[in-house]
Amino acid sequence: MYLLNSTVQPPTAIHGAVSGSFTRKEATELVVWRGTSWIELLEITNTPQGTRMRTICDQDTFSVIRRLARISIPGMETDCLVVVSDSGVLVIIKFDPKHKRFTRHFSHTYGKSGCRRTGPGHLLAVDPGSRAFATSGLERTRLVYIIDLSSPDEAESSCATVRSPIEENRPGQVTVAMKFLHSQVKPTFVTIEHEFALKDLNNHHHVDIKKNNRTVVCANEVEVGVNGVSRVCSVEVETGAYDIMPMVNGSFALFTESSIQIFEYKDKKIILQDTIDFKKLITSSDQPYFQDEDGQVWKLTDSLSLDPIDSQKTLYQCICRIQDNLVFTASLSCPHQLHVIEDHLDNLTKWIAIDALQNHSPLLSAVVSKKKRG
Repeated sequence: MYLLNSTVQPPTAIHGAVSGSFTRKEATELVVWRGTSWIELLEITNTPQGTRMRTICDQDTFSVIRRLARISIPGMETDCLVVVSDSGVLVIIKFDPKHKRFTRHFSHTYGKSGCRRTGPGHLLAVDPGSRAFATSGLERTRLVYIIDLSSPDEAESSCATVRSPIEENRPGQVTVAMKFLHSQVKPTFVTIEHEFALKDLNNHHHVDIKKNNRTVVCANEVEVGVNGVSRVCSVEVETGAYDIMPMVNGSFALFTESSIQIFEYKDKKIILQDTIDFKKLITSSDQPYFQDEDGQVWKLTDSLSLDPIDSQKTLYQCICRIQDNLVFTASLSCPHQLHVIEDHLDNLTKWIAIDALQNHSPLLSAVVSKKKRG
């Protein structure tokens, strides 16, 4: 018996996007995550009409994708994707040019199916040097995977392998964000953790994190040689800290309810460099760009200043920088657009849309304001 699955109208809403070279070396491509289970590979090419996006393949994973990230495994000419879903399995998929679809390269079952609060898959972070990657649950469970560069099977296979995961569980803490840092000797990731007493879970169904608890930013180093993870240092921050944006120079920006704090990780210490007053909620970010709740896009410069971007003020689901002069934005209600970045003499940076993808997402809510005339 053969079963046929056919989708009349694939989803058009985009929840995330990553850039890389997935089909061939030095290709400029983009993978978008549509709906809950649909992934689409787009190639960005130069045509007589300009720079355009062309679909190479789209396929259904038949799961609820929770997180998706790009990874460059040593020994492979093309990039791969790390995907965690409600299946309870972490997989690394690569593009098969023969069948024109993504196939499984590595998989590891870490838990039961479903989107569980204590199970891994809520957060996913990849080292910029592709030496390790990690996934974490909202509470308790955290797994770190190390890319083995000196595998005994290296003579038989042309690429590195992935070691068994290291459990770095954190009971009594809620992990809000997790990101790997750039320009580090060892793979280092930082996390935002809200600590709470374990006795609160036994006495109350609801735990008030802001009451008599603290929020810390922790730095964790991955020991590739000894196959371990060490918690190096931590620093207490505002309770309202909710996101991290790594910077190319090795520092990182911490988004809080009232400010943007710039930290530097140096000599196994987290040092506060500067604080920028910013009381708006950050909805999406991709270094060095981020968007606030009013739809304004900002650029965090190397001199730690905020420069506004002249672009269409619409809320983005995600921002993905492809090259120094190209950026892709997935909108909540408007078409998804590919922008070219232009710098003008008056120190103003503009995003000019050069191509778009249709977005037929339904309108879920609306507010009608009645004003008296005259």
